[in-house]
Amino acid sequence: LFDRSDIKSFFDLDLTPVIHDMKTAQEFSRAAQHREKPIKVHVKVDTGMGRMGLEDPADMAKIAGLPGLEITGLMSHLSDADLADPECSLRQVERFQKSIEDFYRSKNVLRHISNSAAVFACPEAHMDAVRPGLSLYGISPFEDKPDGVEALRPVLSVSARILTIRRIPKGGTISYGRTYTAERDMLAAVLATGYADGYSRALSNQSHVIVRGRKVPVTGRVCMDLTMADVTGVEGVSESDEAVLLGSAGSEAITAWELARGAGTIPYEILTSLGTGAMRVYQ
Repeated sequence: LFDRSDIKSFFDLDLTPVIHDMKTAQEFSRAAQHREKPIKVHVKVDTGMGRMGLEDPADMAKIAGLPGLEITGLMSHLSDADLADPECSLRQVERFQKSIEDFYRSKNVLRHISNSAAVFACPEAHMDAVRPGLSLYGISPFEDKPDGVEALRPVLSVSARILTIRRIPKGGTISYGRTYTAERDMLAAVLATGYADGYSRALSNQSHVIVRGRKVPVTGRVCMDLTMADVTGVEGVSESDEAVLLGSAGSEAITAWELARGAGTIPYEILTSLGTGAMRVYQ
């Protein structure tokens, strides 16, 4: 919980908040007493992330003593999200276990610290529950795919419509800054997506899209609402065709990792940015 002004929704919707400091716990306690409705909470302990969570484990007992609150879970957050340094994660697991051991022995609560990477590669962190995020989308938390992760299958795709197709002569340029110069007469598809839709400007001249089953390069700078791609040689390409930005078509695929490499970022940012304002279709 980041905004204490939204506490009402947790009671109305029967949600379980994560408590990360005493002030938040006190606010929930007051709200529970006012409504005469106890609420179950999970308490977060900072074991090395340096972001949010109790710094003093003794505060757990203080929170448990507040009227109207029932602690049903204890949690922490791994700072090495892809387990590039397993020893660091193991130290956090040990720190977490030590900080909660006295409280855990006396209560029936869930302990959880595992992210997607830890689910696959750190059994010491599994405890009573796990918190997979990226892998729920079928995306591996590891770029090099260790054993077991290859079973994941992406469950989403993002596409954009071709608005128009432009004939660009040899020597012609495309988009702002003229960063792309045609080496031959070519066809450029103008796609209905841009950085305002989460398709990063860093993908300019760095990425690909799939049109009619063919992987074609993005040409020129990504604009606010438009992106261009070289569709020369794509048989039958026409306006209103769909271009796959993320996902697969035929034998071709564009992965979140591929886009992340092109943009100099991580798949998490790609998935939380791309297509945020788009129409969604659930299958």
